[in-house]
Amino acid sequence: YTVFAGLFFEKNIFFVFLFLYILGLFCGYFSLDVLRRLSPAKTSDFFIELPPYRLPRFKNALISVREKCTDFLRKVFTVIFLSGLLVWLLKNITVSGRDILQIAGSWLIPIFTPLGFGNSESVTALLSGLAAKEAVVASFSAVLGGLEPLKFLFTPASALSFMTFTLFYPPCFSALAAVKKEAGGKRCAAIFFFQLVFAWAAAFTVYRFFDIFF
Repeated sequence: YTVFAGLFFEKNIFFVFLFLYILGLFCGYFSLDVLRRLSPAKTSDFFIELPPYRLPRFKNALISVREKCTDFLRKVFTVIFLSGLLVWLLKNITVSGRDILQIAGSWLIPIFTPLGFGNSESVTALLSGLAAKEAVVASFSAVLGGLEPLKFLFTPASALSFMTFTLFYPPCFSALAAVKKEAGGKRCAAIFFFQLVFAWAAAFTVYRFFDIFF
């Protein structure tokens, strides 16, 4: 989000982040209401008593920050690095004059064309984002040889549409594995496809609205 906001909304970064934040809250509440209606929860007499809230200690806050930073760095040097390397390899392996990413992405391009980013580079980035959403930027960098060419690949409206789709489409496979463990395979698959459809609809609405009025 920072990369796209900096490239396409340099003077309005705050409002772009505020828009995505409010949109996420609204759509999260809406989707939760839909899921509750489709699968009403059973009543239960089980209660958990929550401890009283207190201001965190500075030492505990530092420990939490250290753990989060360590986890992110571990992800950078494993999942994100390997995803970028895989994208780079597939970009440089050609079959009949076309690289593998172009061949795979061409099948999905028509799905994303109404959202404003019907190109193989964006499709590739979204696919790599299923490994870790942080890998989306790494994928663009590997395919385009940097991030500046993004300015020629998107318009402000399509960039905001891409950010919206990235906001709502399914998280990484590790998160889906946790959902499967807790909710079961069928419900996990239903949630996965619900998020895909919801992300597409939200991105389509955002793109059409901003493309017409801005």
